[in-house]
Amino acid sequence: MARRSRKANCQVSSDSDYSEREGTEDYGSDTDLTEPEDEADPLCNAGDASLLFADNEHLAEHYIQQLQTFDETVYTQEDYGKGTTALLDRIEKKWSYFLDWALNLRRGKNGRRLPRIKCKSSLDIFWKVIRRLAKKYNLSIKGRDKPPMDVEDLAKVVETTVSTTKKKFGHGRHRIELGLFLQLAGLTTNRPQAILDLRYRHIQVSLLRDPNTYILPEIIFDPSLVLSPYIFLLGLLFADRAFDRVDSEEVLVLASQLPRLRIRDECNELRLQLDPAMDDVPVFRMSERTLNGIGISPNRPLPYSTLEPWVKKIGVITGIRQVTRPYSLRYRAGTALDNSGSVSDSLRNVVMHHADTRTFLKFYLSRRISKNLPAIIRGLDPEEDIMRAACRMSRTIDPDRPQELTTEQSCSVNQEPEILKLMARRDVISRSLERPLSRHKGTPAYDIYRKLNQEIAGSRKRAQHALLAQIQTKYDREQPMLEIKRQLSGIGPAESSSKPLKCSTDVPVPQQQLIKSLLTLPRPTIEEESVRRTEAIDSVAAYCQF
Repeated sequence: MARRSRKANCQVSSDSDYSEREGTEDYGSDTDLTEPEDEADPLCNAGDASLLFADNEHLAEHYIQQLQTFDETVYTQEDYGKGTTALLDRIEKKWSYFLDWALNLRRGKNGRRLPRIKCKSSLDIFWKVIRRLAKKYNLSIKGRDKPPMDVEDLAKVVETTVSTTKKKFGHGRHRIELGLFLQLAGLTTNRPQAILDLRYRHIQVSLLRDPNTYILPEIIFDPSLVLSPYIFLLGLLFADRAFDRVDSEEVLVLASQLPRLRIRDECNELRLQLDPAMDDVPVFRMSERTLNGIGISPNRPLPYSTLEPWVKKIGVITGIRQVTRPYSLRYRAGTALDNSGSVSDSLRNVVMHHADTRTFLKFYLSRRISKNLPAIIRGLDPEEDIMRAACRMSRTIDPDRPQELTTEQSCSVNQEPEILKLMARRDVISRSLERPLSRHKGTPAYDIYRKLNQEIAGSRKRAQHALLAQIQTKYDREQPMLEIKRQLSGIGPAESSSKPLKCSTDVPVPQQQLIKSLLTLPRPTIEEESVRRTEAIDSVAAYCQF
């Protein structure tokens, strides 16, 4: 994550004499630096400290001055990401506008002269009014729901990512990248941006004797490979031809070569070296237009603003009622660490890169209680499995829930008064311009015409979003009772209108091969299971070129 740049006036020469510093390192080691006499003479302390930096390039007085003018706040300030910094700057600007207006206000109602604000305590009153304003305008005090996505939910979402045709990607590699991102986010607790910043230099591939000694242990004979990040990551490596060469000749080009490799005696691993030329290449890369169509950029990383809508859309296609976000995976992973008796609070903070436990309590710990409190209080079985099932996001899955508007519903928003008014203004300007309209580029009338088109598109999109939310709310309220009435009338449960696409002819052939290789059943022997996985890796690599 990008951080605010830090500035410091203190510069230390890299050519300083190490032996001289080493000789002074234990100087005064028996002195307690917290004693009052050590704080009495700052110039003396600065002179002693300057000996640590003495070299042939600067005199001791130079470092005394640097130590006296040292600004500690530069090194103790908090760092924020770009999005947080932009939000803080925007809020600061709004407050500045308001307070500048309030401090410069001289006339009130009916031109009555107002006394100036002369004391800082007068500004404190504004904070007392905020609560009243929140009540007056009925502002919500409820925080955003942060539903965690557990492993069962993750498996369904990744399976949907692989098999769905409702979500189109500009390039086949993006489908694989999304699947790998979901796996890494759900199994490593890393922040989304940290995963997107992954480079090939951060990856080490080794063939080990014991397959369960990985940092992320592989589960042999797993019923599905949708939770195996190795399959997706190795597929990307083979698709990028990322393995090192011998005398400019490619050695590893297919995953089917891996089962033929053996580890030498008295060795426990065989490293599969990556090409050093790809050290700075991002694993997650964005697409770009080329002369041959849509291609993958060689060095431009995939931005978070592109990934987040993908995760939300896949959650909708899966049928989950709650909004799925990239951070939903981190919420659940953090909760799993917190509930584990094998992980202490300190270790959890290290894994999640938190400086303090308060960060987890304030921003990550779900406010939804997932424990059977009455059973725990009464000393009964807490029924962990039932409680986990009750708190899963997948509990709300309904494939028949409306996911998008029909063509007729989408067109109906054009009758909204706001949109009709904007369209009428646009048509008046359009009729006043001669054809073709492109000849008027750069004129004020054409700029107004373009701005109105943008406002119409934005208003139409907001109206469609509101209409879909209204339809979904109506469905959520009425459908359960209609289903109850249907079943009490002697009719069985209604069949889902959604059709499985795993073997459908609507699925492109490369995607069919991908689905078959990832969702196939485990093989009976280790050798056949190894073939199953190498076939899946090769299918992933082939789909990355689709």
